[in-house]
Amino acid sequence: ACVSHAILNPMGVDRLRNSKIDELITTDTVLRPALDRVAIKTLSVAALLGEAIKRIHSNSSVTSLFEFKGGRTS
Repeated sequence: ACVSHAILNPMGVDRLRNSKIDELITTDTVLRPALDRVAIKTLSVAALLGEAIKRIHSNSSVTSLFEFKGGRTS
């Protein structure tokens, strides 16, 4: 399963532990404690934010950051 911001309360952690989800993939946009018995893969958004700031500063397109070979992500 994938989420952009893993804001997990104790009930959510229990539900994850008891679910059939093998791994939760999220970003480092919110601080969260390490969790035992929950496979979480955290992806950094630092490069994306840095590139967006650079493009905004140089009046370049930020939209193209969200494009890939198959089209746009939205």
